[in-house]
Amino acid sequence: MGSFGGVKVDMQNLTEAVELAQEKALFQQKLIDQNRVNTLSQSLEDYRFGLLNANFPDGKYYVTSNFNTQLVVPYKGGFTGVEPVLRQFKRGELINVITIPANTVYGLVKVIKTDSGNFYADQNKLSKTKPVDPVTTESLSETRAKNVNKTTVMIIGAFILGFLLSND
Repeated sequence: MGSFGGVKVDMQNLTEAVELAQEKALFQQKLIDQNRVNTLSQSLEDYRFGLLNANFPDGKYYVTSNFNTQLVVPYKGGFTGVEPVLRQFKRGELINVITIPANTVYGLVKVIKTDSGNFYADQNKLSKTKPVDPVTTESLSETRAKNVNKTTVMIIGAFILGFLLSND
């Protein structure tokens, strides 16, 4: 075909050079597209992490009602089956909730940090304020009977005190 800059160029070399250039351009485009996908994926992950922290920030929480929870188990792909209940948290217990990056389906999870491991945190069972024990309502007849007894004791006590003071 000829020479260019002292290099002999034939049709086969030219075709290979063009194919390599096209492959390089496609590879560069794939890298650009993959970077866009990774950036978008990271943005969505950051957004999800931000939502997780905004609605349920790390910190100390009181357990508002007893609940069972499981140990955070790394996700190995496929169905792992139901894990046994490994920990029960009692009402009124003060616990520390943190976000940890875990190799789970969701990537980031809120956990209750304990000496025996990290357990899934249940936002619906946790509160920043200590739970107040419910007030038991007495029946109206029980309240009336107590009041009558107190009144009777007060009247008898007043008569005795009056009697003792009048004898002086």
